[in-house]
Amino acid sequence: MKRASVKGCPLFNIGAGSRMKYVFLSSDFYERHQNDSEILKKPLRPYIVLLVKIDGVDFGLPLRSHIKHKFAFITNVESKSGIDYTKAVVLGANDINQKDIPRIRSLEHNALKGKEIRLERGMRNFIETYKKALLKPEIEINRIILNNSALQYFHKELGI
Repeated sequence: MKRASVKGCPLFNIGAGSRMKYVFLSSDFYERHQNDSEILKKPLRPYIVLLVKIDGVDFGLPLRSHIKHKFAFITNVESKSGIDYTKAVVLGANDINQKDIPRIRSLEHNALKGKEIRLERGMRNFIETYKKALLKPEIEINRIILNNSALQYFHKELGI
């Protein structure tokens, strides 16, 4: 795997040779969801997402920092960074940026390497938690889950 470095931190180019597929989302995706406030957007430094297929649905699970809840797979305790299931998005055919290759820090790469099953299970668990919260949205914790999840924009795709 090809290596690079930024500010002394080793990075890994994640390309076709990796079992885990990391991508950037396309401008088409962001244009369609420009008013969806719970979808993570950074125009100058876009989020990297990990692709996961669950029950035939393609999800993008974003890597981010400063996660303050339990619905995540933490890769770095100090920066509270990792995969945030609450900000996962459903992806279609034109939603992946095909030209830019993501690079992730070696710390994240090593923490995620070989964890595909755990990551998929974590996302499945969050989807179930989200669906259960929909049944009783008047309960405070359920309201928080529903209001802070990007899944609220993908009910049709999730069969909700």
